[in-house]
Amino acid sequence: MFRRSLAAVLLSSVLFWAGTGLAPMPWLTWLAPLPVLLVAPRVPARTAAGVAFAAWFLGSLNMWSYLHGSIEFPVPALTGYLVGTAVPFPLAVLLGRAALLRGRPLLATVAVPATLSGAEYLVSLVSPAGGFWSLAYTQTDVAVVRDIAAVTGMWGITFLVVAVPTVVAVLLAPGTHRRLPTAGVAVGLAAVVVGYGLWPSSSTPGPTVTLIALEQSVDSLPVGSPEGRLLLDRYAERVRAAHTEIAVLPEKVFTVDDDLLPSFVTRFSSLAVQSRTDVVVGLVSDGYNAAMLFRADGTPPVVYHKRHLVPGLEDHLRVGHSTVVVDGIGLAVCKDLDYPALGRDNGRGGARLMLVPALDFDRDAWLHSRMAVLRGVESGFAVARSSAHGYRTISTADGEIIRTSRVRLPAGPTPYARFGDWFAWFCLLGSALAGIRWWTAGRRGPVPATPRGQR
Repeated sequence: MFRRSLAAVLLSSVLFWAGTGLAPMPWLTWLAPLPVLLVAPRVPARTAAGVAFAAWFLGSLNMWSYLHGSIEFPVPALTGYLVGTAVPFPLAVLLGRAALLRGRPLLATVAVPATLSGAEYLVSLVSPAGGFWSLAYTQTDVAVVRDIAAVTGMWGITFLVVAVPTVVAVLLAPGTHRRLPTAGVAVGLAAVVVGYGLWPSSSTPGPTVTLIALEQSVDSLPVGSPEGRLLLDRYAERVRAAHTEIAVLPEKVFTVDDDLLPSFVTRFSSLAVQSRTDVVVGLVSDGYNAAMLFRADGTPPVVYHKRHLVPGLEDHLRVGHSTVVVDGIGLAVCKDLDYPALGRDNGRGGARLMLVPALDFDRDAWLHSRMAVLRGVESGFAVARSSAHGYRTISTADGEIIRTSRVRLPAGPTPYARFGDWFAWFCLLGSALAGIRWWTAGRRGPVPATPRGQR
């Protein structure tokens, strides 16, 4: 039993390490829970829980150097965060194990993915990192899986990723009966996902968008400094040369003091009118991390204040509170798009194109750009994201990253934008029902040591 448990820990932790994190291999994510799920009904409950916790926690250490080194999480807080995010997996395994050993394979099949998806949702509501730890982001480049987020949010992707290995483990568990209904449910679920992913979506041609990011010695250059004035001239030259309808600059390009703000606004407003280009620039002004949209028609600029600041690194800044959508164009700044609720607010508010100045930390370029892509899929908008230290990406509402500057805009908000986190609540309900079954069955007697039918 010890060797079997140790092998499950080692194999699952390696798969979690490679299948999650900053540059995941998406097909490994589907395999990662399987060794733990296979061993769970074959060992005592405490052992199964320990194996699940150890596998998840060890796999999550692939984020340690990034969260501690780049994001500057203190060691105690980071340790607590990783421990906390590892707890739902053993709970899911115990619920699935109990259902399976009492002869309820269908309940086991639902309980494991529902518990993990529901836990992701709850964590996203209270964590300063939002839904950062979700397994869903590992599948952002897998179109047929990614598209279900338009209906279920990212919680449906996590459910699917965990449901597949759970079905395999249930079918291979010793003594499992009613295998045919379990397999039928799995095939039906796969058919729905694939069918929706292949269903054509409607869109219309939108504006041309150019993402511009120039090197600078430090972020947030004072606009009145010699280097700041030179950088402003260089950006103006690039915007004029782009011959585009919209230009998006990165986050925190300039720091603009109150006394220089009028001349800054005049300069960029003139640039927008003369180049016939809507220009979005990220700046620090009045204590806010802001995105300012200058219109080609000469109307007053639109200002958006970042609503989700990076803990520790941006504690000195003020928090914004308002969604800004103008003529189908929404504004956000970098980390804002880590949060599904903010994307949904913009989708409901009529955004068909999000313009996003961003910064990033170099090494998180893939992951952070894909979070923004998934927000567009969930709530039904294209995303143009200009990052100074990451990827500059333009993605459609279907999640496709495009190489042309002409953006296609979706017809309207998605079911997820309209109905919100209904699937997450479904998962919480399924997990609660499995827990109630476990508790009430436990009052009648202990969980059998082996599945029914193996006696």
